[in-house]
Amino acid sequence: MLHENGVTTSSSTTVDVTEPSLVYVKDKTHGWVPATIQQRNQKNDSLVDVTLENGDCIAVNLKDYPPSHQLPLRCIDGKDSSCSDLRDLAHLNEPSVLYNLRDRYRKNQSIYTRANERVLIAINPFTWIHGAYANQTRLLYAKHFVWNDIPSVAGAPVSLPPHLYEVSSLAIQGVQIDDDDQTIIVSGESGSGKTVATKIIMSHLATFHELKKTYHATTATEAKAEVKEEESTKTEEDLSEITTSSSGTLKAWDKLLIKYFSDAFDHVVFNVLKL
Repeated sequence: MLHENGVTTSSSTTVDVTEPSLVYVKDKTHGWVPATIQQRNQKNDSLVDVTLENGDCIAVNLKDYPPSHQLPLRCIDGKDSSCSDLRDLAHLNEPSVLYNLRDRYRKNQSIYTRANERVLIAINPFTWIHGAYANQTRLLYAKHFVWNDIPSVAGAPVSLPPHLYEVSSLAIQGVQIDDDDQTIIVSGESGSGKTVATKIIMSHLATFHELKKTYHATTATEAKAEVKEEESTKTEEDLSEITTSSSGTLKAWDKLLIKYFSDAFDHVVFNVLKL
């Protein structure tokens, strides 16, 4: 059985077939699948015998893998999947990226994966994932990326999983904290989910004022409780000053301008500007 032609792979992430190695091979149904090299085919030097995960043994034609005519590598321990950041992959080749995206969704419906600090890859699940865009989630990402209120468990900081709210929060951070205008580009083929993703991002941007109110109200309440516990002599006037100082910056968060336009059928671009 021979697999069909595929894509170019980098020689730095391919392997010589002289010894057993963990690799990817092309597949008609899934694009790429994990395999293990067994040996070169004794009858044809361009053929390599590999074993798939389901136990099937097939012969792969290296001529179908130009220009290096070698197979893309997997991680040596076979754990080349479920990375929330593609930079954590042992081998950053096309099959590793695609297999990782598919495996993340298949295991826990994770549709977002980071490519770096400001690039997010999204998979269209063609269904609404309940709870993924709840108000608590909106506030959580705003607290983490805008107000630097990093969640923790047992005193250890917790990193948040990739999310569209991370993109919108970083845009707000750039405008309100760093004083730099921001541009968000949503790119993808027709049907990839650009319209829904854009609505989710813009909805988050449009509700930051209310999120700020909620955040400062919570902060003020916590501050009052802490002051009451540590300094029982504090007066009600002192506590009122804490609330005022916490909410005094609310008005500035209203002064945003979002310019939305479509550059092409496969791109949506909008600017987030500070007035």
